[in-house]
Amino acid sequence: MATIDTVYVLGGGEYMMNVFNGVAALIGSDSWTSMYRIALTLSGVAVMVSFMKAHDPKELLKFVAMMVMMSSILLVPKHTVHIIDRANPTGVYLVDNVPVGLAVPARFITSIGTSLTEAYETVFHTPDALTYSKTGMLFGADLVGNVSDILSVDGDLAELMGLYTKNCVIGDILINHKYSFQELMNSRDPYTLIFQKPSPLRGIIVPNGNSAAVGANGAAQSGFWTCEDMARRVLMPKLNLDTTTGGKTWSYTVKQIFGGRPDANVLYASMLGDSYNFYYQGGETASQLMRSSVVMNALKQGISGYSAQSGDTASLVNLASTSSYNKMRLSWATSSQVAVAFVPILNTILLSLVIALFPIFILLAVIHTLTGRMLFNYIMSIIYLQSWPPMFAILNYATSFYLRGKTGGMDFNLANQASIQQMHSDIGLIAGWLSISIPFIALAIVKGLGPAIAQAGNYLGTAINSSATATSSQAADGNWSFNNMQTGNVSGNKWDTNASFRDGQMTRQLSSGATSTLTSNGQEVVDTSGAMSRMAVSIKGSDAMVSSLQQSARHAKATAAASMSAYQSSVNSAWNQASQFSKQYGNSATDSTTTDSGVSSSQTEGFKKLINATETRAKNDNISNEEAFSKLVSENLDVSSTIGGKAEGGFSLPVIGGAQAYTDGNTRDTDSTQSSIQDRGARHQDARSEASSQTTRDFNEALDMINNNKLSEGTNRHDNQANSEVEQFGATLNIAKNQYEQYSRSTTESQEYSDMASFAQNNSAQIDRNLDQEFASYVRQKAPSDADEILGNTSDMRVAKERDALAQSFVKERLLPQLESDYAQNRGKIDAKDASMSTGHIPSSSDLISEYQSNDNRIKTMSTDADIKHDTAQTVQSKEALNKENIANIKDKIEEGKKEVDKQNKTLSNNHRDKLDNYNSKMEIEKSKKVDAGLLYKKDDGIKPSLREEDNGIMSKYEYDKHKNSD
Repeated sequence: MATIDTVYVLGGGEYMMNVFNGVAALIGSDSWTSMYRIALTLSGVAVMVSFMKAHDPKELLKFVAMMVMMSSILLVPKHTVHIIDRANPTGVYLVDNVPVGLAVPARFITSIGTSLTEAYETVFHTPDALTYSKTGMLFGADLVGNVSDILSVDGDLAELMGLYTKNCVIGDILINHKYSFQELMNSRDPYTLIFQKPSPLRGIIVPNGNSAAVGANGAAQSGFWTCEDMARRVLMPKLNLDTTTGGKTWSYTVKQIFGGRPDANVLYASMLGDSYNFYYQGGETASQLMRSSVVMNALKQGISGYSAQSGDTASLVNLASTSSYNKMRLSWATSSQVAVAFVPILNTILLSLVIALFPIFILLAVIHTLTGRMLFNYIMSIIYLQSWPPMFAILNYATSFYLRGKTGGMDFNLANQASIQQMHSDIGLIAGWLSISIPFIALAIVKGLGPAIAQAGNYLGTAINSSATATSSQAADGNWSFNNMQTGNVSGNKWDTNASFRDGQMTRQLSSGATSTLTSNGQEVVDTSGAMSRMAVSIKGSDAMVSSLQQSARHAKATAAASMSAYQSSVNSAWNQASQFSKQYGNSATDSTTTDSGVSSSQTEGFKKLINATETRAKNDNISNEEAFSKLVSENLDVSSTIGGKAEGGFSLPVIGGAQAYTDGNTRDTDSTQSSIQDRGARHQDARSEASSQTTRDFNEALDMINNNKLSEGTNRHDNQANSEVEQFGATLNIAKNQYEQYSRSTTESQEYSDMASFAQNNSAQIDRNLDQEFASYVRQKAPSDADEILGNTSDMRVAKERDALAQSFVKERLLPQLESDYAQNRGKIDAKDASMSTGHIPSSSDLISEYQSNDNRIKTMSTDADIKHDTAQTVQSKEALNKENIANIKDKIEEGKKEVDKQNKTLSNNHRDKLDNYNSKMEIEKSKKVDAGLLYKKDDGIKPSLREEDNGIMSKYEYDKHKNSD
């Protein structure tokens, strides 16, 4: 089983465990072995050099003894280190494989330091809450000091306590005199005093949303509550719950001090009670102390609120301010906070640094000449750090004992609360200030007590004398400076030998930057140069207004001149238009529609031939006229002695300024069939059919004549409307009227601006003022982002133009309205001038209107006498639309004729194909007959025809003539 060495630290046990683990890991690594061998080699070389110089065998013996001690005693043996953190005794920190050279010195030295600390605390016995080794510097005093500042963290309950104090406690003191204010201030248990006999008549108004005021039904109840009901049913039970274990205020306070420790409630109750008993010899528990503190702080806030509402500025308000000031001293004393909090942490960090540097100390100790010195320094460093805890314990007891003496005869009540806080603050400041000297005093243990004490005294004396010397010097010389701050002051190259004397004046600077000087004779002199801006542009009241008004007058005059010129031009144009109308008036509107639609003589003859051919065919075939016409159209349009077919269909639609349509249909079918059959036997028959009769030819010619039809319909539009209307003349007169009105307004405005400029210039002694600063403020308002550039840049033309524009805008917005109001009294004179100016040779607007109306009526009469029509364009458009409709109808008819022609063409093609097939079949039959009759032969057969016609099956000429004559 490995040997366990115990090491004690004041804090940071887990951190120290990591430091020991790092040292153990480093010494057990290969890198450490290499570094150790290098150090031994260098040490051996140094020993050999020393031996060669002195030839002293003791050097070799020392080197061997050092090697044996380092390897066999300090490094090779390993122990287990148990670290005990005095600030957290429940923590368990174990580190294995720690070299004996590190573990053993740390164990003995820290044990000695801890034992000395505990011995001092045993001799100077205090409760555990006041023991430095267990709780730290002045922990018990901090507990008591902090409990005096506790407020209820339940917002609803704190609100009700404030209302109860203002409406019930103050009433009991001032109205019912149940107890005095002095009794309340000196009471150690204000809780019992204020809730002992509350008023059953007076009460408080509980605001809506307050959940602490719970009624008899168990629900929150707002509105009026009597003081008695509020005390008995709400405040007393809730304050008891809030300040006991598990309450909101109790849990919040304990967590702030002990964090999340499982035994935090027990520790707080025990330590607060012991500390209070030590300082104030009282027997109250922690819950009672917290409840009393909550009630006292609520009373202070309620009394302050009542005093503020009643306008009282006396001692009751000072109570809260004094308490706040002492609380600030207790919480934010810089030296105390730094010393008490960081000096123990500094001890832990320095101890960890010494332990972490153990490998470096060993490597340096391997060197032959440094062995003894390095080991001594290492041991003394640990001793120096372990001398701090006993000194902290002694200082803690000294300050606690002093505080006990100061608070021994005091009660913990509302009157002494501020004094208690101040005493705890002072003790904390003293302890912190003295804690800073402990590192210097501890140095006396390792370097000698005399020099160290002298150094510590010098530090403390300097700290005391520095402020005292400065203050006494100021008091002796009469020089006092408060809140002075100087930064970056540079002065040089000054030379002034002039004499200057001022006496009897008192100058003060106003909030605007101007100065007011009171002279010795009582006269007050105001200098506004410090409150005025000096810029690139300067605005003087009268000059700026005069310049702006003159510029406006010139602009209005130029506008009037332009309007007068336009008026003259409009009048001349109107007269010319009227003259032209009287001399050149009339209209020319041409509307023509030409439609050609008729039947020519050739078409008449075609109809006659068609009727005759149809009747002849009906008579020959013994059929009706309708059937004959159908046959002629569909099958026998044109029959000749040749076989062929031709179909033509055409249409033309040229449209130029009107409508023209032309259709032409022509069909032709020729069919020729020749059949000659000769029976060689006894019968000779010659059959030849030619379907080419006069009837068919007449019918076809009639169709050609009828289908040749031409329709021409057109509309030629020749419109010419040249009307000189009265509206054009009226518009010209209206323009002239507007131009004259503009001229009149501009002339009046120009005259008014000129008079206002003269008025401003003549009265400049009354209204003149410097407006530079107002203009600077105006620029800041209009262009805040560019104000510095506009006001300060004097070399850029663009900025200068922008600055001038803002200056003009400033004059118009800030100066002209005031001047116009002052000038209003002279308005009648200006109107009189305008009236006299307008009575000259220039006609007025009413004259122009009457003249315009008379001329309008006269020209309309002339237009009516000239029979000027205004609907020519509409008439032409209506006829044009009608012609377009006719053209569309003609197109539809042409489309119908085209379809009929296509149909006939298809019929003829089919008929032609059938006739051709029939002809070919008959030809084959005839050829066969001729071959059989011997009239035709094949070359392969070698048969020749006979010379006699009868032998070849052909009718003889005799027989033919005979039959022909018989027909």
